[in-house]
Amino acid sequence: MSAENKNIQAEDLTIEKLRTFEGFETVSEAEAENIIRTIKQFTIIAYDCFQKKIQTELINKEAA
Repeated sequence: MSAENKNIQAEDLTIEKLRTFEGFETVSEAEAENIIRTIKQFTIIAYDCFQKKIQTELINKEAA
């Protein structure tokens, strides 16, 4: 990871920010909350899969 990537700060996606993206300008508050919750769940799943892949690669590398 480069030094540039280490300085990235995470910020929560807000309803207002979501509405700035094309196709989401007119979503209701309830829809926006559901979309944001779904995005967060997906990113957690994707991150967990990525971490498991990295761990598996490290274990396989150490076993070789």
